[in-house]
Amino acid sequence: MSIRILPSDIVHRIAAGEVIDRPYSVVKELMENSIDAHATYIQVAVRNGGKTYISVKDNGWGIKKDELELAIQRHTTSKLPKDDLFDVRTLGFRGEGLPSIAAGSRLYISSRTSDEENGWSLFAEGGKVHPLKPVPQDMGTHVEVKDLFYALPSRLRFLKTDAWEGEFILMTFKKLALAYPSIRFTLKVDKHEVFDLPCSADRKRLIHILGKDFAKNHIPINGGQGALKLKGAISLPTFHKSTPNYQYFFVNGRPVKDKLLSSTVRNVYQDLIFRKRYPVLALFIEVPPDEIDINIHPQKHEIRFKQPEMIRRFIKGALSHALHENAHQVSTTLSREMLDMLFTDESSSPHSYTTLKEEFSPYTSPKEQKKSQHEQSFRSYPLGHAQGQLYETYIFSEGEDQVFIIDQHAMHERCGL
Repeated sequence: MSIRILPSDIVHRIAAGEVIDRPYSVVKELMENSIDAHATYIQVAVRNGGKTYISVKDNGWGIKKDELELAIQRHTTSKLPKDDLFDVRTLGFRGEGLPSIAAGSRLYISSRTSDEENGWSLFAEGGKVHPLKPVPQDMGTHVEVKDLFYALPSRLRFLKTDAWEGEFILMTFKKLALAYPSIRFTLKVDKHEVFDLPCSADRKRLIHILGKDFAKNHIPINGGQGALKLKGAISLPTFHKSTPNYQYFFVNGRPVKDKLLSSTVRNVYQDLIFRKRYPVLALFIEVPPDEIDINIHPQKHEIRFKQPEMIRRFIKGALSHALHENAHQVSTTLSREMLDMLFTDESSSPHSYTTLKEEFSPYTSPKEQKKSQHEQSFRSYPLGHAQGQLYETYIFSEGEDQVFIIDQHAMHERCGL
């Protein structure tokens, strides 16, 4: 078969498949565009897991009228002024996000810059672009994507449930909100407000995203080594999750999935945490742009470090030092869980793990216990009567002729919490 040039509509669809594979990819591209436009307020709304409707509105610089049509053509960008692919200082530059979205959906864009009297709107449907129209518009850009992949039915069939797709959108939103606390973000899912994150300091944004329990059980990270900088927060070894989905990595403000970073964290915690448990963390790494390559993945999820071993040693040293300095602390959340488990008055089989917490007698004062000890058989409570706690880590329990010292962490692991 002879070699031929592919039709432009096929080329657009191939690009759409590379850059836009799920609804969350659209949200990511549009939010990154808003951030690169120096927006201070970004509003995101989705319906049906992003399949039928995605909206991203910002108050950024906006797009000029004579550049609006250019914005949805392939290989156009405003983000690479020096044409140096290894000196990228924005979240995106490939120039394929908007045209790829337009190739497989109904795309509406309205925008106005500060020096224009009114805004202009553009409508593209399945890659076909309609004429510009004037619209009333505040400064900034509003992009709406309707009926995603209606022009690519084969891709539409591979989408999963609304809840599943929505979860990926939520994760994408959280990552970018974590990376840019100086921006106000809102998120509506099926017309219900899920997040309204005001502009805030780094730590407050961490708490908004990672939760109040993390606020009480984390270690701040802030260090540097030459041109390398690292900040963020990591959880105490006793505060962990059953999935690594609560680990966030950022390199030069860009959310990334990087095996070097995740394996380094795993190595640091390997002697401090149980198997198949994962610490909660958000790490922000700053490196010179020429030390990384962000072009190895179409959606820029992954990066390549020029000197990976140096990065690994730097991060491992910073995290190990922070954990060593805070070795005396344990999770307050874990302590509460363990005490709640131990000071229960329910009874059942002492040999069933699910009822291990019920093997302890109800917590009473020493005087009350002395009175009740003769009335209550120790056989009913194989682990005795809980008498106290040390360092919020060990539970001391009094048996009939022996003393028990229970390690909360080991008990926590047996519980599968």
